[in-house]
Amino acid sequence: MDNETVLIKGYASELVEGEMSDISRMTAEVLDDEGDVILSEGLDFSTWEKTGKPVTLQHGHDITDHVGKCLWYKESKNPIGYVAKTKYKDEFYPLAKELKGRSIYAIVNQARLATPEDKAKWGERTKRVIEKSSVREYSICLIPINPACTALALSKGLKLSQESLDALGYKAPALDVCAKARTILEGLDYNAIANRAVRRVLGIDV
Repeated sequence: MDNETVLIKGYASELVEGEMSDISRMTAEVLDDEGDVILSEGLDFSTWEKTGKPVTLQHGHDITDHVGKCLWYKESKNPIGYVAKTKYKDEFYPLAKELKGRSIYAIVNQARLATPEDKAKWGERTKRVIEKSSVREYSICLIPINPACTALALSKGLKLSQESLDALGYKAPALDVCAKARTILEGLDYNAIANRAVRRVLGIDV
């Protein structure tokens, strides 16, 4: 197994008002959208603990990207997995309130293809069971897993405060362009455009 394989999975969080913190699920033994199941007993938190249990923004790895730290983490039973409590820096708590996604970043050290028994347990879509992995950090995210989804969500009209947009690296002018494009596209009469195109191809006056 290639030990450089990166694993990022996403879960929602529950805010703890008054403490500038939240409680979020780090991982769970359930089938995800990619067909993977992560075995909790194979998670290694030692490297993450040695670096101070950092919590980052959009999986940034520079110290300046740390938005807070994990106060505690513990096993959960329903579903099997881990939950954690995060204490945020004051300036990042408003961002944490808006960005509800939480995702874990780990290195896969050992995995196997799903067996018939695995599929019977977790579903026919199960492709891979991740037996051992090393946790490096977890993040607050707009949309976990794929950063490209962030731009797509914004282009489709997702509303965030300017502070959150700035933190994510998105500036208002770029969003204005997206908004103008949406307005143009929504105002087009596609049936009329198609009819004119067909008539032009047939040589009929348009």
